[in-house]
Amino acid sequence: MLQESVIREIILWIEQNLESRLSLDTVADKSGYTKWHFQRLFKNQTGLALGSYIRARRLSCSAVALRLTNDSIMDISLRYRFDSQQTFCRAFKKQFNITPSEYRKRTGWKVEGFCLPLRESKELQAEVKLVHLPAINLLGTTHRYVQNINEWNLNTQELRKSYWRNFLDKNKYVTKNLYAIHGIDASATEEGRFLYSTAFDENEVDIVTPQTKSLKLPQGNYLKIKFIGSLKGINYNDIIYTVYGKVLAEMDIARGEGADIEHYVLNSKPTYNEFIDNSHSYIKELNYYIPVIAE
Repeated sequence: MLQESVIREIILWIEQNLESRLSLDTVADKSGYTKWHFQRLFKNQTGLALGSYIRARRLSCSAVALRLTNDSIMDISLRYRFDSQQTFCRAFKKQFNITPSEYRKRTGWKVEGFCLPLRESKELQAEVKLVHLPAINLLGTTHRYVQNINEWNLNTQELRKSYWRNFLDKNKYVTKNLYAIHGIDASATEEGRFLYSTAFDENEVDIVTPQTKSLKLPQGNYLKIKFIGSLKGINYNDIIYTVYGKVLAEMDIARGEGADIEHYVLNSKPTYNEFIDNSHSYIKELNYYIPVIAE
């Protein structure tokens, strides 16, 4: 148990220091073990070589930077501690089977070759299918936040909770279908600006909700991942890892432009107080939508 705890702490520490110098000696010193002993522990616990994991995470973070920033390839290579652009490009192509320049320019975003941070996660059961969503008129509130671009859809469980609580508290109202739209703030000029909108289906609202504004769920082709049953006790990262680390990773399909959509379907329409007191008992299913390029 002690060794497992050390591995978890080191994985988190690695994630926080991917832009810093991370030699095997440095990581081993942080763990309190010798370099050779810790490498064996890491390989036994994770199935991955320590050096290979660090490089795969740095290359995956650089892939995000290529898609979400305008930084030069040289700047990205230096940011993630590659000694030259040539070394970076060679390593990138080996992991993703495409050059950094091609990766940045190509239509759609495939997760092939992408390495998510290691973590213990629950195996969630989900139904998956390609669908075409019509545009849906919503009434909601848009929340803005700043986060490291490599964590924009991870480590946001508390943010999600606070935004939903704030939205429902202000309106004192609940509909049977609740929506969230989560994506990049396209109007921002700085890196790491994101939007999370919480909303009601406009057609279900039968009172005046002054704390909302008109929003529109964009029509288009989506990959629908349907989670059935209670979400109680489930960390939202488990959902994201299932969506991106399992479902999308196993499908030969490219993520398109646009935001992710969360659609919470309730088994009945509760009052505000009923829902706040026991929200998990009312959630029948969660439909998670990713915009995709249908071929």
